[in-house]
Amino acid sequence: MSWTPSRSEIAYVDRGYGWLKAGCQGRTLVTQSLIVPGSTLPGLATEEITMTYRGITYLMGSTAARQSGLSNQADLADDAPVNPESRLLYLAALAYLAGTTGIVSFKVVAGLPVDTWEQQKDALKALLLSIREELVQLRVGEQELQVMVTVEDAMVMPQPLGSALDFLLDRRGSLEHQHEFPVEIGGSRTWPAGTVATWRWCVVDIGFNTLNTYALDNMEPIRRYTTSPRLGMAYAYQLIGKAAGGRGALEVQELMQRGSVRGCGPALAELARQITRVIRSWNSSHFAFYLITGGGAAPLFEHILPGEPAKVLARNAQEANGRGYLKAGMQRWASDGNA
Repeated sequence: MSWTPSRSEIAYVDRGYGWLKAGCQGRTLVTQSLIVPGSTLPGLATEEITMTYRGITYLMGSTAARQSGLSNQADLADDAPVNPESRLLYLAALAYLAGTTGIVSFKVVAGLPVDTWEQQKDALKALLLSIREELVQLRVGEQELQVMVTVEDAMVMPQPLGSALDFLLDRRGSLEHQHEFPVEIGGSRTWPAGTVATWRWCVVDIGFNTLNTYALDNMEPIRRYTTSPRLGMAYAYQLIGKAAGGRGALEVQELMQRGSVRGCGPALAELARQITRVIRSWNSSHFAFYLITGGGAAPLFEHILPGEPAKVLARNAQEANGRGYLKAGMQRWASDGNA
């Protein structure tokens, strides 16, 4: 086997209740947030990643869910982002981002829900930094890779801050540009990004099983409005699954991704109503705008905060946090020759 010379990359990894997202410049991964030991059985799809590590083979994503029967489980433990299973997921994701056989070092940005960020950020950073010269073999479709992965450095931020940074910063990680809004805010659709950064605004990040709200004032978090109630897309999936003969939330999620589920409107509207009630309970009308992001943003956008003119749908909302992490990494480590 020939090894390519060692190189360094800035990357992000983000394990949510439903999806694992990872990315670097030019390569991204979005897959179900599951990894189990075993080999693919005949007749099951092999579009997901198979990883061999320390003599054990692991299945990831929807293949793991179908083969293990985990598709009916709608929940993960609160420590999911920092447990040993997540280390395997992060390792596989980073090897995938390498894209080729070789030796690759990473500087990694990761995220946590806002209510666990303070308690778990140090543990997650330590877990990432424990990935040192780890040799893994990946099979992605017909492609086989052998990659030695090291995490050189890591930082951890609250998940919705990723979407906030992605919204504000340009590709260079700079505020030196004019920001175009899709709706009129404060009498104009165009504002200097540096001015927007001084405003009081709120990120509403709708995940699989968590609603992350993150309010900012001059880019400082407002603790009163920074919360993570257990209220996410799994609630709607469970309603849809009951009406469809008892399907599990993860199974409904996968079927919706394929466009194989009909009649979802009432369940989505009910979830949006509950999310709106959480936000309205703050009795605050002092936000310049709401940025709606996360995997649930697109299907819920028309239902959430009805009558609110100053709401904005994040671009490619499911991946917005990750793009913001990457921009933060570029700001921090670009001087190291990574950008």
